Amino acid sequence: DIKMLGLEGAGMYGPFSVGGEYTRSWIERDQGEDNLALDGWYAEAAWSITGETRGYKNGNFGYLDPAKPFSLKNGGWGAWELAARYSGADLNDGSFKGGELENFTVALNWYINSNLRLMGNYTRLLELKDSPLTTVSGDPLTGDNADLNVFTIRAQVAY
Repeated sequence: DIKMLGLEGAGMYGPFSVGGEYTRSWIERDQGEDNLALDGWYAEAAWSITGETRGYKNGNFGYLDPAKPFSLKNGGWGAWELAARYSGADLNDGSFKGGELENFTVALNWYINSNLRLMGNYTRLLELKDSPLTTVSGDPLTGDNADLNVFTIRAQVAY
């Protein structure tokens, strides 16, 4: 049996947006195992370098629609957005050790037109404790030996 509570807040001011969320999950386990309470959270901020503002309707932030879609013929470069996110999760409770981590992500997003977006993200692991993961040699993976950096490039088509 799982119960979950999430508290979320967000705001916009012109080309700037911020948001954050905290989530707690309560997990009731069978067979005499202790119940668990686990936490996760994030805080993020974004800036539309080219000045566009996201739409907002019915509790949802919309897609960043470029004022000048990319076009070699017409000289438009689409919309560019710089974003950052700090997040963490604590999956430890009593003797249950699911791990605890914190990371930081920086992103550059290119909204080519109303339907196509390219995203580049760099994420750096800042802290890792009590991880059930191990290194290739079998040593516990911790913040001391987990030099984890992730770079991703993604494309999104929206219609």
